[in-house]
Amino acid sequence: MTPYILLCICFFTGSIINSLRFGNEVRIAHYFKTYIVFFMFYLPLVIVSGFRYKVGTDYNTYENIFYQIINGNNDLKSLNIEWGYYILNKIGMFLFENPQIIFLLSTIIIITFYTLGIIRRSNDIIFSFWTFLGLGMFFNSMNGLRQFIAISIIFYAYSFLEKDKFRSFILLGLVACLFHTTAIIPLFAGFVIKFLPNRIFFISSGVISFIALVSSNIITNILYKYGIYTFYLNNSQSFMNGGLSYFNILLALIAITMTLFFYKNLGEEKEIFIRFKLIWIGFLLVTCFSNFGDLAVRIAFYFTSTYIVLFANLVNKIHDKKISSIIKFICYGLFLFITFYLLINNNNTGLKLLPFSFRSVF
Repeated sequence: MTPYILLCICFFTGSIINSLRFGNEVRIAHYFKTYIVFFMFYLPLVIVSGFRYKVGTDYNTYENIFYQIINGNNDLKSLNIEWGYYILNKIGMFLFENPQIIFLLSTIIIITFYTLGIIRRSNDIIFSFWTFLGLGMFFNSMNGLRQFIAISIIFYAYSFLEKDKFRSFILLGLVACLFHTTAIIPLFAGFVIKFLPNRIFFISSGVISFIALVSSNIITNILYKYGIYTFYLNNSQSFMNGGLSYFNILLALIAITMTLFFYKNLGEEKEIFIRFKLIWIGFLLVTCFSNFGDLAVRIAFYFTSTYIVLFANLVNKIHDKKISSIIKFICYGLFLFITFYLLINNNNTGLKLLPFSFRSVF
């Protein structure tokens, strides 16, 4: 528990220091904020996740994959991994023969892409880091290594989709697919969001979701027949787990309601409306696709990770800064509550966050 408590202390300290004023010297304030983000948010996250030992439901799985590759198994099908993750293991083996290196490298990739995405997409970097921690996304990243590499890359790629740099979005999306094939879904969603008119987008997404809801048994049988992610279909152990997750639905409804509430004040900020569409897709996945269990939730993570920046943007749309500050303070309290709820209920959430121990790469 101690590393997680220290992590929260770093977040709190960074938030307090960031709230200090440095006069009118913008350059000094900018560099100071950069150091705060690195030392109080980025680095603690990397240390906790990168050097964890036997923490996370799939820790033993990826440790075993590392040993299999180092012993000469290069069959991606039997290893059940994609090319990108295979190459990452090879790079890790070149550096160290300790399997801990793969967790460190994976963590650096995940936290780096999330950080870059937050910097490019959020108008309140500190609040977004708190959202990343407090809504369980950081903890989930320690329980789905390959997929969260892909999710973090997609999270960053959305910054290009929002700025109409579609080629960069596609390129990063293809890179994400090298680590987890489910990344093809947000890649396709990017096409839909960019090229379909709003009315057609919402009507078609609703129709597809209804079809998925009423024909879930048929679709599930097809997936079983071809052996596509059958483990996820059978499993519902992740936080914000499969089925009709009330927590997922509540978050999506809050995000949708806030976006609609501020819609008239958004002006030309179409990136927020793109985020609204991403949340809408995530909402449909955790409701209409709930019969697909953990598979639906894992795919939804590509879209619901948008909470990290959307909530920050919407809260900062409140003109009364005193009210905005109060809401942020309440959110920080909620994020802390959820964080420690996950830790205290470790055995019931399926995250395997405790007991915690460190291991170096040497």
